[in-house]
Amino acid sequence: MPKRRPLHFALFLLFCGGGGALFLRLRVAPPPAPPPLFLGRNSIPESMCDPAYLAMVVVKGADSSTRQLIRETWGHPFHTHMLGLSVAYGVSVDELADLESAMFGDLLHLQLGRDGPLDLLQAAREACRRPYFLVMLKKDVFVNTFALVDFLKDLQKSPLFLQHRNVIWCHLREADHDVSASNDASGQTHHCLPGAFITVPSAVDAILLTEHSNNISQTMTSVTGALAKEAGVDLVQMEDRLNEKRTIFRHVDKDDKITRDLWKKLIEGRLRKDGGL
Repeated sequence: MPKRRPLHFALFLLFCGGGGALFLRLRVAPPPAPPPLFLGRNSIPESMCDPAYLAMVVVKGADSSTRQLIRETWGHPFHTHMLGLSVAYGVSVDELADLESAMFGDLLHLQLGRDGPLDLLQAAREACRRPYFLVMLKKDVFVNTFALVDFLKDLQKSPLFLQHRNVIWCHLREADHDVSASNDASGQTHHCLPGAFITVPSAVDAILLTEHSNNISQTMTSVTGALAKEAGVDLVQMEDRLNEKRTIFRHVDKDDKITRDLWKKLIEGRLRKDGGL
């Protein structure tokens, strides 16, 4: 006579057959996750948060020439990382940028909405504990002045400062008749291509001053608007012949709501106890 199986075993088989499937069908499905701001492998990597200062630049995916000009001024990611600076470019989803992304490792493919720069700020805050950065949207560059001052001061203490000084600024070629090239403290002359984003030594010196200064010649002025006010620089007019694209310091128009909101977020971030954004 076969051995009678216990009742609970029969119930178990019934559950595994139809009952379990019915139970699974009756379960409430979890709400769908919100779409990620950063797509695919191009989310903010931890290595990008390692440096003390993070520069986030928002540009169109196909506009590789702009990114190349900035790289020529600020340096290859390998060099900027040694200086404690990380530069990341937020680009719209573009397959043409994949090769560039693989080569430099500094592109973030984004779903940029109407508040793209503010979304980028929020994403950077969530990914990096204390990101210090500057943000470029279209033709406007927004600079966290306080972070820039801290960065320059830290950089001056670094033994790499003179060796890689051209990463921080360079001069337009003399032939362009915009800014005369000159030697820096290391005795070397550094140049950048026309149209590159630049900061000149006299502007850097002015930013590092704690008092107001009038000692910047008009042809060398690269600090304007609200940035100059925060830096304590009196002379803020840039000479007309200097193309506004040729400086990383751009006038911050306080009448523009997006600009004003972004600047407010940058300043408020500095006032937090941890000094981060």
